[in-house]
Amino acid sequence: MNSSQLKERLNNRSAKDIHIRSGRIKARKGHAEELFLILKEAAERMQTLNGNILYLVNGETENREMINTFELWESREHHKHSLANSEIMLLFTKALMLVETTDLDHK
Repeated sequence: MNSSQLKERLNNRSAKDIHIRSGRIKARKGHAEELFLILKEAAERMQTLNGNILYLVNGETENREMINTFELWESREHHKHSLANSEIMLLFTKALMLVETTDLDHK
C-alpha cells in the first residue's frame, strides 16, 4: 500500500474507531532472523484481511534480537477476527517458540 492509499483509508475512519497495536519482541539468541521472517510472513497475510489498514514488522539495526511491530485496524473487532485465521495462528505459534520476551501496547 502506498502513502496516498493509506491516507485515503485513514481519512474514511474516525480516530476513535481505529485499533492500534505496537510491540517490541526480543528473539531468543540466534533466532532473530528466523523469527523476523515468520513475523514478516504473518504481516503479509494480515494485510490481506478485511479491516487491516497497516501491519509493519521491522528489525532493529543496533540490537539484532529486537523486532518491532506496528498494526492499524479499522476496529478492535477486526483485529480479534484476524486471530481466528488458522494460517496466521500457525505462524504465530511457530514464532512464539522463538520469542524470549515481548512488550506489547494496545490502544
